[in-house]
Amino acid sequence: MFKSWLLRVATSEFHASSVIANNVIKCMGSPASYSSKAQDGKVDLVTYKKDVRPEGAEKTFDAYTQSPFKVPGPRRYGYTMKYKTDGLLPRDGKPVRSLPPYRPPNRWDAKHALFGQNDYIDILGDGDVHPADLLTGPRWLIAFKGNERDRLIRKMEWEGPRLRLMYPSEYNRMQKRIRYLTKLYNHKRKARWAD
Repeated sequence: MFKSWLLRVATSEFHASSVIANNVIKCMGSPASYSSKAQDGKVDLVTYKKDVRPEGAEKTFDAYTQSPFKVPGPRRYGYTMKYKTDGLLPRDGKPVRSLPPYRPPNRWDAKHALFGQNDYIDILGDGDVHPADLLTGPRWLIAFKGNERDRLIRKMEWEGPRLRLMYPSEYNRMQKRIRYLTKLYNHKRKARWAD
């Protein structure tokens, strides 16, 4: 009786498709199992959530029996089980794209083979050539030792007029830096007691 009423509701009132009606019939099972009283006289209250399986059927791990009103589909579709979620992940066969491919350097090219060839040039000659004479750089910077303020002042003495004419922004930046460092060195240092 309950089965026929449920079938009538599913087909007429909700205009369910034949797929849903067949699912209802499959899930409800035999009418005897849904009677209000069982053969031994005990009351057996059941709903469509009851897991009705024939004898010998394998037990599934579903949380509950699927509703007969829903079209069955794949369970937990799109979920991917992550078996390792802590620490470093194990290496697989994929190449590491964050690093460039290894290329062994050529140790006998001109850069490596001739490295340091002028370090001891004085021991091969008569000693007239000093290694400092082979250094290249600005004339105002060679053989100079001092802090940043002194270096900028020396640069302004050598290249100040040219910078003021051709690079006024660089000239103003250097003047501003010299003023800042003068104030820093004179007022922001720790007290230097005389010996």
